[in-house]
Amino acid sequence: MEFRIKSLAGALALAVLATPTLMIEAAGAQERIGAVNYVRVWAYGGQGGTWKDLFTHDAVYAQQGVRTVSKGAAHVRFVDGTDLRVGSDSEVVLDEFVFTQAGGAGSFTANMTKGVLRLVTGKLAKPSYKVRTPTALIGVRGTDFVVTIGADGSTAVEVIDGEVEISPAAGGDASAVAAGSTGRVGQGATQVAVTRGIRPPGEGIEDGAELQGETGQDAADDGDGHN
Repeated sequence: MEFRIKSLAGALALAVLATPTLMIEAAGAQERIGAVNYVRVWAYGGQGGTWKDLFTHDAVYAQQGVRTVSKGAAHVRFVDGTDLRVGSDSEVVLDEFVFTQAGGAGSFTANMTKGVLRLVTGKLAKPSYKVRTPTALIGVRGTDFVVTIGADGSTAVEVIDGEVEISPAAGGDASAVAAGSTGRVGQGATQVAVTRGIRPPGEGIEDGAELQGETGQDAADDGDGHN
């Protein structure tokens, strides 16, 4: 009997000691900021230097990276309705996302290192959005645009709807780029070259891309528990 009492006391002591740790872990748990709603060919989600397969309906968190393969794509729908479409052979980190229902206050910052992405804004106030590339900082005044990082490291921003403001990373004045126009910033450039005309969004980021049928990773959902 004495052994059982001591064991119970020890167990209670361990439970008390363990409780603060569990509370800290729960308090430190990440908050979901969105979810993957389309994967084409294959994509990966990364955090803390670890990358894993990304599946349709997987949750997305702040500080998470999204990486796609050649001819691949991944679409992320954020809780405010913002639609981020990552195109072929691309990588972007979702640095920050904060959203308050009342008034759409908050912030959205994405750091793009290569490839192409399309951003369609949601309920967040338009000045809340920022996209960084190696050569530019893109502020949003409108609703729909495509960012492409070229093989030479340059940045091209094609505005489908609304307006964006591009600031060269090397310094220099910001330039507004309206719908139907393209802004370009080269390596080390301090000016934004603005020209009329844009290309149709590429494969995997075009309108209706997610309606083209089941992908390899969607199919994998049926067999490995992702749903």
